[in-house]
Amino acid sequence: MPYGLLGSPQPVPMIDASAIHPEAADWANRVRANGGSVSGLTLAAVSRLCRRIDAAGIRDRFFRLGIFAGSNLSAALVPLFRGPSLTGTQFGNATDTNVNFVSGDYVETGANGGLLGNTTSKSLSPGFQTQHFPAVSSTHHAFWWRGGTVSQTWRAIGVFGPTGDHYTLDVRTAAVGGVVARVGNNTNTISTNYAIESAGSFIASRTSHTAVGLYYNGSSVATSSTNSSTTVLSSTAIEVMSGGGTFFPYRSCGYSFGAGMTQTQAAAFHSAWSNFQTALGRGL
Repeated sequence: MPYGLLGSPQPVPMIDASAIHPEAADWANRVRANGGSVSGLTLAAVSRLCRRIDAAGIRDRFFRLGIFAGSNLSAALVPLFRGPSLTGTQFGNATDTNVNFVSGDYVETGANGGLLGNTTSKSLSPGFQTQHFPAVSSTHHAFWWRGGTVSQTWRAIGVFGPTGDHYTLDVRTAAVGGVVARVGNNTNTISTNYAIESAGSFIASRTSHTAVGLYYNGSSVATSSTNSSTTVLSSTAIEVMSGGGTFFPYRSCGYSFGAGMTQTQAAAFHSAWSNFQTALGRGL
């Protein structure tokens, strides 16, 4: 028990169970079932994240949300959301399939918080297929990273399925686009024209056949009106921290897949996500 200046025991803050969001409680139960544990402070932070998403009216945008939280790597592999509602259809694996990460790659809190990848072999397979998106004209894929010096192309999210079924989110040098997102196929590519090396979120979203947006920390950095009518959705699974043989060697603090987000919705998601990262000491 913590002690004060005079050596007297100080009370440990208690978490009011009635204040915990049902989806946060469900996540914590699944973490424990997978061999992890959840501190009271983390549970409170996850609960606030759920409530902020609810308050923004964007809960149905999420078909999968991985938050990389909890006591150990087993905990980090448990997604918060697996469908657009807690009781509806769930997508992908019950936990992310770990490919070559080891326990030392994961730290929950602080400036080095998140899951550390490498350039050759480490990735996650959530089991989410592109056909799980609600429609060709309504998709998003998002990623939070801790930042780093970019020297070449690193793939945070990637899938190369049949022709017209490509979804990737790449961090590159400024010379080749900075941040590049494919949202449907190679002709639906949008990119910044500058390199971003600071911590934060990237959200690539399609809200119609002719409306694509790329958002960095909730702000629009690129748009495209290229038509996606030739895009298909297939059983090809999306990978996290890899894709097409290219990996992501930095620390990640979460990802999401799901329905398309408007600029207002993307900003609301980033705000909720940023508050959660800050609560774990791994924010901007």
